Amino acid sequence: MSDDIRLDLLRDAIADSELDGQTKDALADDLKYAQDINGTKDEALRGIKRLVISGIRRELLAHDRMEKAIKRHVENCSGAKWVNAAAQAATEQPHGVAKWLVLLLPYRWPLAVAFFSPFSVQIFAQIAEMLKR
Repeated sequence: MSDDIRLDLLRDAIADSELDGQTKDALADDLKYAQDINGTKDEALRGIKRLVISGIRRELLAHDRMEKAIKRHVENCSGAKWVNAAAQAATEQPHGVAKWLVLLLPYRWPLAVAFFSPFSVQIFAQIAEMLKR
């Protein structure tokens, strides 16, 4: 425990966060620097300590905001709802159209390119020609 409760709270927040290892190490180094400055009478060093603490806090808040924004986007995204519905249909016994959607899911981009390409007529003509042989 240090003399400054903010440093203790930030240390716990860094340890409990879901940040990657490198970011945690960098923030821990910054926090250690702020702890080394702790208790000094020098105004410049106290200002640097405030800046370092503010930077650590800002990094933690930005990470939390980004996680929440991604979760909200995924929840509100119609594509995610469709993929979740397809995944649920895959876990159950798919039938009808859902069965074909589950089967074609890995091939959706090549099929989209084939169907909506300006060369789609030529592509299908070449496939039909190959099948005739």
